[in-house]
Amino acid sequence: MKKAALSLLLSFVLAASMYGGYSFAQTDDAIQPEAKLEMKAEEMGISVDELKAQCKAERQEKLEQRAKEMGITVDELKAQMKAERKERLEQKAKEMGITVDELKAQMKAERQERLEQRAKEMGITVDELKAKMKAERQERLEQKAKEMGITVDELKAKMKAKHE
Repeated sequence: MKKAALSLLLSFVLAASMYGGYSFAQTDDAIQPEAKLEMKAEEMGISVDELKAQCKAERQEKLEQRAKEMGITVDELKAQMKAERKERLEQKAKEMGITVDELKAQMKAERQERLEQRAKEMGITVDELKAKMKAERQERLEQKAKEMGITVDELKAKMKAKHE
């Protein structure tokens, strides 16, 4: 009973946090996501990279705390969360009367629309926006690798190993 209640609570927290993350990730007509990060970092008196690192550390801490409360490992919690995401996708697809693949294609098309809108607002093409985003990601990777005293390839390998 206790595990069922805890599982239900975790599902609610996960859903709420995903909704919050989804809302935060949406483009706003007035303020783009990167600008939001910059504003929040400025309010806190820290850099955007420090804010991102702080958020990442907080997410990890929350995962560790939830896993501990449930008596499972972080990897088991992540696996459970992944299974729940898959189940939600399947349920949403079923409610819409489409397959999961069709739902994923629809979500991909919506992402493309957002990219097109953002590129239009910036007065550039989607390809230019993607190149800009890729360059910014590479710059962040290089900065993080430099801070850690390793190469970008080593950092990518660590990130991949941690993700798996």
